[in-house]
Amino acid sequence: MKTARALLLASPFLLAACGEGFELVQTDTMFPYGNQRTAGSGYAYVLAKMLPEKEMKLQPVAPRKAPEPLQETRDIIEDIPAPAEPEPQKAEEIFREQQEK
Repeated sequence: MKTARALLLASPFLLAACGEGFELVQTDTMFPYGNQRTAGSGYAYVLAKMLPEKEMKLQPVAPRKAPEPLQETRDIIEDIPAPAEPEPQKAEEIFREQQEK
């Protein structure tokens, strides 16, 4: 029972630590219950100290030079023949060939 009582009495201090940097301010623009107008003014918790605006920190990057291909590789690529294109056929001939297979 003593532990529960001590925890109950200490809970406001524990909860107060969660709102560090916020302070209570009286306001006439924000209202509870879906921002509907209630009697009188209200209170809002606002951040007391604003964080500095973040900036983008970009570093210039030099493009890497592509390696030069070897002469042997160039010769191999030049010796490869271009692929031969098939002769166009009529659609009926292609259909018959496929049906016979």
